[in-house]
Parts: sequence; structure tokens; C-alpha cells
Amino acid sequence: MATDPNAEELNARAAILITRELPGTAAIKAPITIWWLGSRFHVHDESGIPVDDLLALASSPRGFGREPRTKEDFMDTRIRLSATTDVYGDRTAPRGTVIRRGEKLDADLELLLPLAELILSGDVARLKPTGHAQVLEREATEYTTYLPSDKDTGSTVRQLVSGPYTLLREVTNEHRRGALLRVETLSLDEGAVSRTDVLV
Repeated sequence: MATDPNAEELNARAAILITRELPGTAAIKAPITIWWLGSRFHVHDESGIPVDDLLALASSPRGFGREPRTKEDFMDTRIRLSATTDVYGDRTAPRGTVIRRGEKLDADLELLLPLAELILSGDVARLKPTGHAQVLEREATEYTTYLPSDKDTGSTVRQLVSGPYTLLREVTNEHRRGALLRVETLSLDEGAVSRTDVLV
């Protein structure tokens, strides 16, 4: 879970694009908008990706989300339903809300939070910078870390961080040619969020 000492002061709207490429599957592209206001958040997705898969892209311990295993799974990667998903939550509450096709569902906040926190930098103070860049007219610091796997290889994670925000996160694996997960911030507007943006 990402943490930030100034979390209560957060007021930001970000448009991000999640891209996943895995050999043998159709590429996933999910444009998402995230609003943060203090401890409250709202995530809006129009990609049609099932909610569980969307959450897995944000929190999978191996970095590439829920990977297809069966023939049916591989077929599912090529089918996208016309449905939007909205996720609401508050860090101070135990439950959040998922709305899809007009149906409102309660969910454990710990399952929803990683999706909203994709734009937050988390605890990078303990990491050693590996470079610098400019993204969205902001100075950003690069961090490169290694994500261990229960198999024989792990993944490399590259982040570009500016203040409390992650502007780019890329996961690759040199032993899996063509495997990529990229979370790219396309726009970031601070001070643009009101309570109506983050309330169900």
C-alpha cells in the first residue's frame, strides 16, 4: 500500500493509461481517471475489463496482473464488454464501493486501494535513485527495483516519481520477451477535485 505523510492534503486528478502486453494474448489498454481528495478517492474506467482483472493489474505480486492459463482465459483477453467501472473509497473506512452497469457493490477497501494508489509514489525514501527525467513538465526521479517471483525469475520495476506522485511505472522481465506492464500518467491536475468528484 502506498503511503504519504501529506495524504490528507491530496487534491489531484490524474488520467493514466495502463498497458499490458503478454506473448500470445491481446494487448490490454485501460484508460483510467483517478481523483484524490484527502483520504477519499474515485477511479473511473471505461475499458470494459472485468473488475477483478483491473484490480489484479494494480496489485499482482508478479507484476503483470492475472495471467491467462486456460483456453477460455486466452479468449477472454480478446473480449471486452461495453461497461464502465467506478470505484470509490476512503482510506479511513474499511469498505469501498464498486459500481458497474448500474450495480453497486461493497468491497474490502484493501482490495480497491492499490488501483487508486497507482498515481502515488509510496515509500521511495529507502530506495536509491537510478536517474532523473522530466515528465509532464515536472522533475522526476527514477527508481529501479527488482520484484521477486515464486518461479526462477523475477521482474524489473522502473518508476519515475515526482513528489507524492508516480508518473510512470514499467514492469519488464528479461526472461519473458515481450512481457510488459506500463502505467503512464498522461495528465495530472492538482487542486482540481471537489467533494462531488469522490462521493458515491
